[in-house]
Amino acid sequence: MSSEREIEAKLRVRSDAPEAVFARIASLRRLAGMALREVGSRRQRDLYWDTPAGALRARRAGLRLRWIGDAALPLLALKRDDAERGAEPGVIARSEWEVAWSQPAAAELARRLGALGASPAAGAGAGADAPEAALRALGLEPLQERVTLRRALHALDPGGTPALELALDRVEFRLAARALLHFEVELEALAPDVGPAQTAALARALCREIGPELAPWSCNKLVLGQVLAELLATPGALALRASGAPDEASYARVAAAAEERFGR
Repeated sequence: MSSEREIEAKLRVRSDAPEAVFARIASLRRLAGMALREVGSRRQRDLYWDTPAGALRARRAGLRLRWIGDAALPLLALKRDDAERGAEPGVIARSEWEVAWSQPAAAELARRLGALGASPAAGAGAGADAPEAALRALGLEPLQERVTLRRALHALDPGGTPALELALDRVEFRLAARALLHFEVELEALAPDVGPAQTAALARALCREIGPELAPWSCNKLVLGQVLAELLATPGALALRASGAPDEASYARVAAAAEERFGR
């Protein structure tokens, strides 16, 4: 089970050659006085869920199933933006509950949804090998699908223990009309003694090292995908770079829409 507190900062890649930006980051050996060590790459498929009435969205919560690599069963995560926003500019600290999928995990999820006031259905006892059926039995439906290719580095403390992760994410949003790409660096605290200030400091150091091809970004991927789907349905609202990601004007519209509709 993961910690129930997540601290992270995001940087958006704004370049027609985002993979080259990722390569420059991956070549760094030190940043802000910390040694960097690459720890590998993985493919992850995320499927987000909500009630038909949007009960989780209304409570600033997100429910996710995540399949890593060829895993048959996913991780189950419930996140909520409910704490410590604004302590450090560009850093979000939020509650996060993440466990391997199982029948007990599904029962605990139902309890947590009830505590949120999301009023889940009683559930029809789907087997532990059928997570999607179990979520449907709780009255939930798929909201968003995306596939991420993640290349990760660890920033090490003086003793060589991972303190923060730098995740270089190539995100493919699988929308109804087409697939759209997004490239970002997610910096997440790994050690319990790493807080918002240190996370923000590492993000600033990376921006200084790489330059204007990185920009602070506060919109989470769930909201980003929802807004991209809306803009895609509006003629002329979305233009793409050569990389397949939105251009700067489109990202400005995304940020404005995310703030207006979701407050984030």
